Amino acid sequence: MKLEQTILDINDKVAQQRYNETVYNEDGSESQKVSSKDLTLGNAIIDSVLIQIDSENISEEDHLRRYGIYLKVKEGNSDFTEEEISLIKSCIVKRYVPLFAGQLLTLINE
Repeated sequence: MKLEQTILDINDKVAQQRYNETVYNEDGSESQKVSSKDLTLGNAIIDSVLIQIDSENISEEDHLRRYGIYLKVKEGNSDFTEEEISLIKSCIVKRYVPLFAGQLLTLINE
């Protein structure tokens, strides 16, 4: 599994993942800045396992499992167990629209 594989948007361009970033100004105050990075399989896995949908009741065990997946991806390791892959897929379909989820699931299933 290639964690650096990029995901395409509806226009066949590399999809961008947007996020808010805290910026410290010269006067010491904080402001928010919207930044973006390419949406890759690795970024999508991290994003999907770390997000908690409001209606989800995640057990301590699942939090630890998700955190373990995050650490693996952060280190560039894509050697997941079947249980981890199942959890990743479940998180991806909850987090992403079909255009992105379909590409991500295809990459995972390869």
